[in-house]
Amino acid sequence: MGDQYDLHRRARSLRIKQMSANLIPSLSKLFSNPITNFWVGYNGYLLGKSTGTLEYTPEFDVKDIIYTQDGTKAEDHVYTGSDHMVSLTLSEKVNENLFSLLVPGWEHAINSNMADSIIAKSLYLSLRDTRGSVLQIIAALPDGSPSEDPNDIITLYLAIPLIDSAIFKFGADQQQEMPVSFRCKTVNLGDLPGSSITSIIYNGKSISKVFGYMGSAASIGVPAAVIPDRSGPEVLSVSVSSATAMKVTFNKDLDPQFFGQGYAYSGDASGSLAAFQAANDVEVAVEIDNSGTPINVTGINTSGATGLNGVATILQVAIRGAGVSLDGVTVLYNSGKSRFEVISDSYGVSSQIELTAVSGGTGTNLLGASLFNGSTTVAGKNGIKTVTALTALVSNTSDQKFKTASSAAINGVNENEVDFTFGASSFAANDVITIFLASDLCADVNGNVNQSIGVGAVATNAI
Repeated sequence: MGDQYDLHRRARSLRIKQMSANLIPSLSKLFSNPITNFWVGYNGYLLGKSTGTLEYTPEFDVKDIIYTQDGTKAEDHVYTGSDHMVSLTLSEKVNENLFSLLVPGWEHAINSNMADSIIAKSLYLSLRDTRGSVLQIIAALPDGSPSEDPNDIITLYLAIPLIDSAIFKFGADQQQEMPVSFRCKTVNLGDLPGSSITSIIYNGKSISKVFGYMGSAASIGVPAAVIPDRSGPEVLSVSVSSATAMKVTFNKDLDPQFFGQGYAYSGDASGSLAAFQAANDVEVAVEIDNSGTPINVTGINTSGATGLNGVATILQVAIRGAGVSLDGVTVLYNSGKSRFEVISDSYGVSSQIELTAVSGGTGTNLLGASLFNGSTTVAGKNGIKTVTALTALVSNTSDQKFKTASSAAINGVNENEVDFTFGASSFAANDVITIFLASDLCADVNGNVNQSIGVGAVATNAI
C-alpha cells in the first residue's frame, strides 16, 4: 500500500513539474513583479503617477442560459456586454487643466494662463464622443520614471473618465488627490482612425472588436492607437544674427499657418482652377468648433478668380459673411501641399472646422472632385497658439532689464526655426533667452514650461 501511494505521489509530482515546465514566464514588468507605481497617460497627456492601488477590472454582463431541467443552476452562460474598468488615484499635477480633461462640467481656459474656472452643468452629454480617448497604463522604472518598453504599457483605445467619488481631498494630513475611474469600451478595428484592418487572426482566432493591446501593436497586427502629440516644442539652440535679430531652433516643426487651431483641408486641388473659374454657384456647409449647427454658405461666385490664392480669398469672404460665428475663419491655398485649408480662429482641442455638402443643395458642391476633392477635419491642440504667441525676452546681466520681441516669424526654409526681431534691442555675449509657451500642459520633456538658453559667447553686440 505504501509503495503504491509513493508511486502515485511521485507520478503526480512529475505531472505537476511537466505542467509547470510548459508555462511561459511573463515578459512584462506588469506581471513579473509587484508594481508599486503606475504612470497614467490619457488623451496625449501624462497625468502623473497613481498612488495606492491601481485596479484593472473586467466587468461583464452575463446571461444565464437554462435549457435543461436536471438541476437548479443555469446550464450555460453567455456574455451579453463587457467593459474594462481602470480605477486609480491621481496626486501629481492635479490642477484646473486636468479637471477640464477629466471632469464633465468643469471648464478651464487652458490657453489663457488664467487661474479662473467655470463649474457648469451639462445634461445628456455623450461622454464617448466628448471625452472618450486613449488611456495608457505604464509601469514605472526603479528610478520612478515611466517605462518606454511597449511590453510594460497597456494601451486602451477608448476610455471614458468617470469621477464617482470625492473630486479631491484637502486636509492637514492629506495631500491633494483625485480618484478617477476609466470605463474602457470595445471598438471595431475598422473604425479606428487610419485603419484599413477589419479583423485579425490571433492565436488561430478571428478578432474584430478589441479593448486595446499590450506590447507592440505592429507585432500583434492591430492598428496602433492614435495618441495626440501634446508635448511642447523644445528649444534646442539660439543664435544671434544681428544687433536686433535672433534665431531660435526647436526640436519640431511649427506650422507657419496654424498651431493649436482646428482646421479642415481639401484633397489635391492643384488642378481645380479651371473648374472654379467655371462656377458661380459654389456651396458648402461649415460647422465651427463642434457647434452642432452647420451654416450653409451658398451662391459663391468664383468665376473671377485668377489663381488659387484668389479662390481662397473669395471663399474666405463668403464664409465670413455667412454668420457671426464664422467671421474669424481663414481660408488659404497651401501651394506646398497642393490643398486648400479652412482654419478656425479658436485654439485648443475644442477648435475644429468641419466641411460638408449642403443638405438638399442645388449649387456646385465645394467638396466635389473637380474643386476641393473632399475634406479632412483636424481638431486643434492644447499648446502654443501660433508663432506670434511665442515671446522672447532678453535678460541683460548688468541691469536685469527684459526686452520683448516686436515680431516673430517662421523661417521660410526650416519650419523648426523662428526668427525674432527686436525694434531697438541688441544682445550681449551669454545673455539668456527665455521662450514662454502658452500652456502649462505643453512643456518640454523635462516638464519645463518656460525654457531658457544662453546665446553663447559669439554674440558680441552690446545692449
